[in-house]
Amino acid sequence: MIIRSSEYRSLIESAARIMVSILSIAPILMILGNILPPIPIKVHQFGFGIALIFGLFILSFFRNGHWLTLGSVVFLAIQFSLGMHINPIEVFDFLFGPTMLMSVAVIMENQLLSREELRSARKRFFTLAFVPLTIACLQYFDLLPIKFLNATYVNHSSTKGTHIERINGFFYHGNELVVLSYFLALNMAFGKSSGRAIFWLIMLILFSIMTLYKSLIVTSIIILGYFVLVLNKKVASMLSRIPTWSYLLMLCSVLIGAGYFLAQFIQSNYIFYGLPFKREMLTGRGGIWTVYLYAIEDFTWFQHFFGAGIGSEPIVFGEHMTPKAFYPMQANPKTTIRPHPHNPWLGYYINAGWVGILFLIALLKLCYTQY
Repeated sequence: MIIRSSEYRSLIESAARIMVSILSIAPILMILGNILPPIPIKVHQFGFGIALIFGLFILSFFRNGHWLTLGSVVFLAIQFSLGMHINPIEVFDFLFGPTMLMSVAVIMENQLLSREELRSARKRFFTLAFVPLTIACLQYFDLLPIKFLNATYVNHSSTKGTHIERINGFFYHGNELVVLSYFLALNMAFGKSSGRAIFWLIMLILFSIMTLYKSLIVTSIIILGYFVLVLNKKVASMLSRIPTWSYLLMLCSVLIGAGYFLAQFIQSNYIFYGLPFKREMLTGRGGIWTVYLYAIEDFTWFQHFFGAGIGSEPIVFGEHMTPKAFYPMQANPKTTIRPHPHNPWLGYYINAGWVGILFLIALLKLCYTQY
């Protein structure tokens, strides 16, 4: 619910218009961020920072926004008082996704922008997204140097020890995926037809398969399934007749089954490799997850509650990596590589503990209710 809407609505609408406009040119900001030197931060970080400020400004007029802002401030104050490592850039990255997620829900719920404005921003974003993707395709087929200044849009995926080149465009960092999700949400909500929304979601699945991004494949399939099953009125009407206890029973069964499978999987890995995950699994993620699990085993009780500090991943990883788990260290004991967790939920636990994860779940539930 908006506070004093008649007095401040035009101001809020202007802020929403600026924020959406900045996000709509994200592909170009990413290219400039890769090419131009940081002064003192990169261009896309500066642009996303302005979008974050306007997003927080919009939310400051809404009670749900107050809850998000107050919770974030209190949580950061607790981490700071406990002497945890806090990195300002990582704090920005940590808050960017939830703030944009809440902002788009508020903008759509309160109709702060017209459908025409949102459709125009959506069209601009997807049109500009073809710029880095075109560069990536030209690099992939060696029509441009693989290294275009600092803008490299081709990297490698490892499958059974074989390195396979893949096009990534700019869809591989958290904030960029947040912006992509933002406009996909607009696409589904304000598309001219549900059939067109399904078409673009299928295109996203095909793109994720082509680029070999496993997490994007799974996520896009889940979004498509949700759109077809829940947002389709006929299917949703049929599903609403199923008793709530049936869904709860199904959820418990899935969680118990997944937990049992994971426990058996880890046990067999300990037998064969002496590690919870084979270190080469999923392009090296197995070794990364193993190191972070070692770190979690050493957490104090308040670190389990509040995490090791937002931005603490490099420190935590450096303190717990071993040559056995992390093969770059076996090749070079003095390696300075400190990868992030490569799993959002594990990352939230390292950064913010159980409180941070519950905070995120509550935020997702709130946004779901608003949508």
